[in-house]
Amino acid sequence: MPLRQRDQAAVPITMADVAKRCGLSQPAVSQALSGKGRLNAETRARVVSIARDLGYLPNVSARATRSGHLGCVGLLQSTAGWRSLLPSPLLDGIHDALAERDMHLVVAKLADEDLARAAFVPRILRERLADGLIVNFNAAIPAGIRRLIREHGVPAAWLNVRQEYDCVHPDDLGATAIAVRRLVELGHRRIAFADYSHASEPGDAHYSVVDRRAGYQQAMIAAGLTPRLLVERNPVREDQRIAFTRAWLGAADRPTAVVTYGNTIALPILIAAASAGLSVPRDLSVISFSDLDARHLGLELDVMVVPCQAMGRAAVDMLFARARPRRGHPAQAIACAYVPGGSTAPPA
Repeated sequence: MPLRQRDQAAVPITMADVAKRCGLSQPAVSQALSGKGRLNAETRARVVSIARDLGYLPNVSARATRSGHLGCVGLLQSTAGWRSLLPSPLLDGIHDALAERDMHLVVAKLADEDLARAAFVPRILRERLADGLIVNFNAAIPAGIRRLIREHGVPAAWLNVRQEYDCVHPDDLGATAIAVRRLVELGHRRIAFADYSHASEPGDAHYSVVDRRAGYQQAMIAAGLTPRLLVERNPVREDQRIAFTRAWLGAADRPTAVVTYGNTIALPILIAAASAGLSVPRDLSVISFSDLDARHLGLELDVMVVPCQAMGRAAVDMLFARARPRRGHPAQAIACAYVPGGSTAPPA
C-alpha cells in the first residue's frame, strides 16, 4: 500500500490527504471517487488523477464496517467437478452482473468429507466473508451444504437445480418439447430420444435427465406419436456407443430423427451414421443440447443452447432483489434457445 512519512512512521495515504491536495471536502472527494453526487466531470477527473498520483487506495474494511456490506458474493463449488460444472458463459454471467453492481466474486470449494462433519463450517460462512452465496452444487447434493446455509442465514441463490425456491435453471422440459415440435413440423414421425450417459432409472442424477425425457415424451404424445427412448438399464460405455448406435440405425423401423441429451451422445451418433452410409440430415435429423452454439465446436448440429450466461445473471439478480419473500424467491426457469446448425431436414 502506498505510504507517506509522518513522525518518522510510515502510514497509508488517506482520503483526508487527497481532499487537502484537491482543496475539497472529504465528502466531495468520496463522491468523486465513487462516481456519485453532482460534481462536474472536470472536477471528478481531477480528483481521480490526484488520488492516483498520491497512491490512494480505498479502505475496503472501513467501508464495509460503515455500510454493513462487503461488496462480495461467494460462489460455492464442490471439489467433485461433475457436481459443480461451471461453463465459461455461466461464469461470465455472474461476473458481469456483479461488475455492474461494483461487486466482486470469491470462490470456495467444499469437499464431501468435510460437509459430512456436523462441526464443519467453511471460512466463508464462519467469518461471513460475503454478502450472499451462489451455490453451484447441482447433482447428488450433500445434505451438509443445505444445513450450513440454513443455519447461517446467508442469502443464497442455487444454480442449475430444480427446487421450489431460490434457484435458477434451464427450462429443460420446455426445450425438449421445442425440439420435438421442430421435427414434427418437418414431417418426422419416428423420433427417438437418446441418452447414453444415464441409466433408464436415473436415481440421483441431475434433474435435467428426468426433465428432458419427460419433455420429449409429453411432446410426442401431444403430437399423437409413440415415444422411443434409446436408453439402457446401465449407462452405455463410451467405447460401446458407436456400436450401440449402429445397432438401432440398422433396424427396419429405425428413427428418422433423434433428440439427444447432450453433445457427448450426438457425436457418436453422427460418427455411426456416417460409417453406416447414412447422411445427416437427409437420412437422419439430429438435435442436441449444448452449452454453446455447436458451430463453436466445429459441428454442423442443431442445438438447444442452455442459457448459461442468463442463468448467471439471474442468480445475481435474485440475490439482490429488493423484496425478499419470507419463503424465498420462486424458482426461475430460463428458456433455452433453438439454434439451427444444418442437421435437420424433412425425412427422405
